[in-house]
Amino acid sequence: MESWVVKIITRTTSTSGPQA
Repeated sequence: MESWVVKIITRTTSTSGPQA
């Protein structure tokens, strides 16, 4: 599981998410 992919996807799909 690529960590960078997950991070990019997470902050890309979640603009105002928990990792904002």
